[in-house]
Amino acid sequence: MSKLLVLAVVRSSSVGVFLILVGAAFTTYQILTRIQRYASHPVNVIIRVEHEEKVRFPTVTICNENRASLEKVSAMGKCGSTR
Repeated sequence: MSKLLVLAVVRSSSVGVFLILVGAAFTTYQILTRIQRYASHPVNVIIRVEHEEKVRFPTVTICNENRASLEKVSAMGKCGSTR
């Protein structure tokens, strides 16, 4: 009976070691193929900077969000002068 137990332990250990070796081999294969793929597709980046002497100023719009209108405030006598 002890021989069967030893045989079972050896088989399970062998299977475990085999799976670890297969996993390590597959990982190594994947790493090597990814490095080869990365190395075979070089990328060139060209950057050109242009300095403009004269730059157009962007249009700026200022919106008055004040709810009080000058005419109504002037009519109530709260404003010093009107246009």
